[in-house]
Amino acid sequence: MWRVCSLTLLLACRPECEPACDAARRATQACLEQEGLDWSARGWRGAADYEAWCATVIWEMARLRRDGGDSACSEASDLPDATCDEVLAWPEQR
Repeated sequence: MWRVCSLTLLLACRPECEPACDAARRATQACLEQEGLDWSARGWRGAADYEAWCATVIWEMARLRRDGGDSACSEASDLPDATCDEVLAWPEQR
């Protein structure tokens, strides 16, 4: 699967975070399907757009938390075990 990264977000696409965004995408997609929604209902153009957004979120959180993105990667990885309310509210509710 191709990973879409802009040059400005290159650091957000660390190999160890790619599985986290993939897990978050799968959890989000399942919740959207459960609610009868598509990606556009939440502001994304599709799955690839979501993964790019996820990488951006991790990059931003790494800078704000000054932890190199470790906590954001962990949060994204944990989304498959969360409720749909928690999944669709990430990262605002964390």
